[in-house]
Amino acid sequence: MVDRIEIDATAEVTWGYLVKTWATGTSYVPDPDDKKKKIPVSRLPVPRTLDDLKDQLKLCGIDKLVKIPAAVKGFAVVQYSPQTLALRLPPKAMIEASEARLAKKGAYPARAFMDRMYADPSRKALSTEEKMEIHAARIGDYTITSCI
Repeated sequence: MVDRIEIDATAEVTWGYLVKTWATGTSYVPDPDDKKKKIPVSRLPVPRTLDDLKDQLKLCGIDKLVKIPAAVKGFAVVQYSPQTLALRLPPKAMIEASEARLAKKGAYPARAFMDRMYADPSRKALSTEEKMEIHAARIGDYTITSCI
C-alpha cells in the first residue's frame, strides 16, 4: 500500500488558494484570523523544502487538515511555461496500488468539490465566488493527485 497526501474536504479551497498564490505571486489565501484579509504574499513564498511547506500549511490554518505521509522525505516544486508540455509520470507503485484499490471497490473516487461542479442542473447558477472556490480546489487537487 502506498500512502498518499490527504487533504480534508474542508481544506480543499484553502489548499487551492495556496497553490494559486505560489503560481501567480498574488495572495489568494484568507487570513485564518480575519477572513476579510489575505495573508501577505511576502509570507507565502514558493516553498523549497518540506518544512517550508508545513510552515505555510500552519500559517494558513490547514496543517491539521493536510496529512503528508511520514514516508515522504523529498519535496520538489515544478513550474513550467505555457510553451512547455510537462509530462508528470506517477510512481509505478502508486499506479499499481490504485489499480488494486479500484479492483476491490465499486465506486471511482472523486473529490467533494466535484459535487458542486456537477450539481443538479435545476440548481441556481453558481456565483462568481463559488466558481473561484471550485477553481482553487481543482488547481490544488491537480497539483497533488497521482493515479487517484
